[in-house]
Amino acid sequence: MSYLSEEAILWAVRSLKAATHPFMGITFLACKNYGLPVGRTARVSVDRLTKRHLDRHHRLDPDSEFLFQPFRSRVTWVTSKYASTGLQAINTQSFAEVFLHERGRPEWGLADDYVRHAKRRITTLGHRPTPLSAIAIWIGKDIEWPESTTLDDVIGAFFRRYAITSTEKRELFAAKPLPSAELALTLLQDDRPDLRAVAYAVARPPDADEPEGTLASVRTLGVGPANALRLDLGDRLTVIAGDNGLGKSFLLDVTWWAATQRWADIPATPFGRQDPAEARIEYRLKTDVGFSSSSAHFYPSTQSWLQQSEHPHVPGLYVYARVDGSFSIADDHRERSGDAGTMDFKAQEVWDGKRGQMEGLVRDCVRWQTTNKTAANLLEEVLKRVSPSDLGVLRLGEPKRLFGDPRPMPVICHPYDDVPVTHVSAGVRRTLAVAYMIVWTWLEHKWASEVLDFEPVRRVMLLVDELEAHLHPFWQRTILPALLGIGRLLEDDLEMQTVVSTHSPLVLASLEADFEESSDALYALRLDGAEVKLERLEFRKHGDVSSWLTSAAMGLGSARSREAERVIGQAVKLQLSTEPAKSEVEAVSRELMMVLPPDDQFWRRWTFFARQAGVKL
Repeated sequence: MSYLSEEAILWAVRSLKAATHPFMGITFLACKNYGLPVGRTARVSVDRLTKRHLDRHHRLDPDSEFLFQPFRSRVTWVTSKYASTGLQAINTQSFAEVFLHERGRPEWGLADDYVRHAKRRITTLGHRPTPLSAIAIWIGKDIEWPESTTLDDVIGAFFRRYAITSTEKRELFAAKPLPSAELALTLLQDDRPDLRAVAYAVARPPDADEPEGTLASVRTLGVGPANALRLDLGDRLTVIAGDNGLGKSFLLDVTWWAATQRWADIPATPFGRQDPAEARIEYRLKTDVGFSSSSAHFYPSTQSWLQQSEHPHVPGLYVYARVDGSFSIADDHRERSGDAGTMDFKAQEVWDGKRGQMEGLVRDCVRWQTTNKTAANLLEEVLKRVSPSDLGVLRLGEPKRLFGDPRPMPVICHPYDDVPVTHVSAGVRRTLAVAYMIVWTWLEHKWASEVLDFEPVRRVMLLVDELEAHLHPFWQRTILPALLGIGRLLEDDLEMQTVVSTHSPLVLASLEADFEESSDALYALRLDGAEVKLERLEFRKHGDVSSWLTSAAMGLGSARSREAERVIGQAVKLQLSTEPAKSEVEAVSRELMMVLPPDDQFWRRWTFFARQAGVKL
């Protein structure tokens, strides 16, 4: 007896990863193997069927808690809960029309036209029919085969095992043969294949080495606007509010350094009353199995930061949008390969390109529209998500030449006209630049990962300084919730950790329906005497934006003008006095008339008080 060769199994895995949706490789086969009825339902748990299938065919490393997933997906290794989490969402949402099933009930069946629905959804999601040779080899990888076995025998066994119909074969599968006669000769081997080695040739499970993680916290001592600051980051979102000059940009710069081990611009440096020799930056990485920590000290003699312990690995992709329009990019994969994994782009370079690193927004947008529809469509999807409610959906129009510029110029379609990107408003320019840089960074990362034979990262960190810069209130109410969903536009299972600074109460108000206590964090920087303090705030809904202005995050004493705030303060003080003089009440009333509109809510309270004092308004 023989076994399918490791070479053939690895070829099968790579073929499946290039084309096959997890639904076809797992759920469909699990249901077919069970004999799920067509046109009627049976009392059965699809989660249980898929879990049984996963345990049987996808547990390739007995020492790992993870299951190997050989289909086209952002994740190669999935947790044991995959059947009831990610795969369940695929079954009940993306491929819901394939089934007969009522939510919350234990009855499942295949719809009469399940093949048509499955094919349509696979095509819509950008996948291709499942290669027959590859899926048959994958399923038969741990079976003993006669020495005379051919590829047709393996495929025939697959057909019989899962009762594949002629319609399913024609519509859902592709007859992809082995790539060459030479490989066909190595279809079989004498020894049982080392499936763990096959899986590791594609990617190692997260628990094989130090687990991947997210940046959990950053702490500074003896550097920056305060002697000590600690920022515990949310897994999904961290928002930093506060007045100018208190350290919001400093905290974003330090967060960037902790994640990438390089400064985006000018390094943080102790100065003034701080002792440089005492300056330290500490940070922690959160993983599935705990925390790992590291720190760096400042050395005055070299004016640099030196790591005091091994830098914990924070694999991922990083985008830092600064308020001046410049960007910094860090790509962990390219850094490991010795390529330009870290890049800085000035504001104009984002638009016009940087030799040897980037073509720039102007050229790339036109190139994508003409030669790379996938990239163009992705950019338009991101633009659609971040578009403001007043301007409508931002989309690319037909490029056009402008006098004095030989390049075809990308065009943004506004309701009133098509406007070249060089002539759009500052707010549209910044949002367009952020959208382009996120898409460009992701596309470049995917290309580099393919060339370098790395698995694309599963996590992206996005940092945006002064998120609301140049944006009208219409846009400030929508931009942050929109950014939080961009990761899912790039890939279904991509996790994004976002860190932003803001002065805008509208940005904070926009989170009232999206803020999650378990994964998000809100901070405020404030000046307490001569000391800057960073305070983590409990997120509370304030409703009206004026209430956000007077919240702890913004810190204003009043949402009115400064002069109105002063006069109301006098009025309140007068109201608290035991025997207010009529002349004083008249004087304050005249001042209130100068600073408050007739319908201000304070008038109701003041009018009653003034009448009690004998003053008629």
